Amino acid sequence: MDLVLDAVEAGHQHRREGEVGVGAGIGEAQIRVYKKSDYTSGLITPPYIQGQSETKDDGRWANPVYLDSGITYTVVYNKAGVIETTTAEVAL
Repeated sequence: MDLVLDAVEAGHQHRREGEVGVGAGIGEAQIRVYKKSDYTSGLITPPYIQGQSETKDDGRWANPVYLDSGITYTVVYNKAGVIETTTAEVAL
């Protein structure tokens, strides 16, 4: 694993009241994080994923992702047959 400097930890514990997140009780939802510029350009294949996690049964992230500061990211949540793809922008 590469050493990442100036990285910011992101996960469920960093949400502010009212921000988009996966509701309580939705486990195993996929969470993928892209640079906003990549996501809006349709670049969503594995080389463009900046971090990923999934949710626990209580809706919390199973593990944090570490992202570089000074970038705006698009966080993508979904679980087939349970929740539609939902996105949220995060500026670090």
